[in-house]
Amino acid sequence: MNEPHKTTVGVWLHERARDVIKAEGWDSHAESVLIPHWQRFADFVIGRGETPGSVTDIGEDTLVEFSRHCDVDGAVRFQEASLALGVVRLILLRSGYDREALAALSAPRRAKRAKRKRKAPGTTKTS
Repeated sequence: MNEPHKTTVGVWLHERARDVIKAEGWDSHAESVLIPHWQRFADFVIGRGETPGSVTDIGEDTLVEFSRHCDVDGAVRFQEASLALGVVRLILLRSGYDREALAALSAPRRAKRAKRKRKAPGTTKTS
């Protein structure tokens, strides 16, 4: 894909959240919360070399990888991972993305793993 097309993709993809916010009539607070997380997703998509013509062209495998990127790879702080994935889900849903495919954006699991591994102080396993 040539660079001008890639630049065009970058522009519309980065602006998609603003378009949804405007269409839904949400305020500047929504913009301040949603935009940074959407920008991270848009950068991720473009960084993978994808050049979708619309959000519905973004592959489910990209959602899986972005979820992993936010979760296991630690691209965002654990406390922000659910919000980041939720924002992407919201913008994609409002943009006509397939609801079932959005399941690929799974919730972070790192805390669950850590919680399972540690034991409460003073407890022992009994038979």
